[in-house]
Amino acid sequence: MAEAYRKDIILVEAAYNCRPAESRKSPAPYPESSEGQREFLKEMQRVVLATPHGLGKGGFDKYTRGKVPARATL
Repeated sequence: MAEAYRKDIILVEAAYNCRPAESRKSPAPYPESSEGQREFLKEMQRVVLATPHGLGKGGFDKYTRGKVPARATL
């Protein structure tokens, strides 16, 4: 998208479980805990910052309903 449109990109409504989910077929990539949520948000931030041409501007976390600026310290 960054290459095709050259417009700012904001990740909207990202989320990660803080409690173990039911009915899963594969293990979760991060612990399902507050710490796991923090690790997920750090990875989200890393991906946004890696957007070509500096077009990744941030994201929104569903559970805290807070904006995660691209350069915030998590």
